[in-house]
Amino acid sequence: MLRMRELFRACAPFLLLALLIVPQAAGAAELTIYFEKNQFPKNDAGNFTTIFPETVRELIKRTGTDAEIIEIPWQRGYDLGQTQANAAILPTTRTPKREKLFRWLGPVNRLQWIFYQKRGRGLTLHSLEDAKRVPAIGTYAKDAREQFLKDRGFRNLQSTNHQLLNVRKLMEGRIDLMVGGNLGIESIMNLAGYDMDRIEPVLTFKEVDLYIAFSPYTDNALFQRWQKAFESMKRDGTFQAMYRRDYPGLEPPLAPLPQDGPAN
Repeated sequence: MLRMRELFRACAPFLLLALLIVPQAAGAAELTIYFEKNQFPKNDAGNFTTIFPETVRELIKRTGTDAEIIEIPWQRGYDLGQTQANAAILPTTRTPKREKLFRWLGPVNRLQWIFYQKRGRGLTLHSLEDAKRVPAIGTYAKDAREQFLKDRGFRNLQSTNHQLLNVRKLMEGRIDLMVGGNLGIESIMNLAGYDMDRIEPVLTFKEVDLYIAFSPYTDNALFQRWQKAFESMKRDGTFQAMYRRDYPGLEPPLAPLPQDGPAN
């Protein structure tokens, strides 16, 4: 018995560290899926719409996964998506710096990164260097766009924990530009109480792919099931049909864009 106590005392710090690094899932579900809060519109029945939620629902059906979907602020979900067992966060931009932080399923969507201004503000940008001379640009904490701009030497960024705050700050004249994307910006504007005609794009500075990002602590068999199911959706045309219904005139991202380069 004494020997067992000594062994437990010796192992206790390592057991505690393991629990801190890989916390258990939020509930009893096989997979916890974190949706970025206020990112997806809902229909009259209260179901999330557009390509990401629709793809997730189809994958749950095809894989028979007992999944729990939780709407959560991006920064919290981003942290949980890296540390929680059997968890996923979406939508997530795949970048070289993030490559080893997650296991990637997709691409599910393609997005343009855009600087927006309040209509009539009168700013003209031709390059990222022009944007560096703007007094204040609103960004979203831990967002890939914010990381991208910081890596390129931007020192005029004002970070917030919610994109709705950036809309309000832009409308109130507290920032000069807001970083957003061509997909989903209308929903954010409407949630903030404004119509899309109150803002206008100034410069599109990058195009990126969006993925479902799985925790590195996700069970391998579970992840493989989801990968195979997503490939089957593309083979039988289900994914393409859903995408074209949601985004008429746009082609679905069946192959990833080239990465910028190795992770820093």
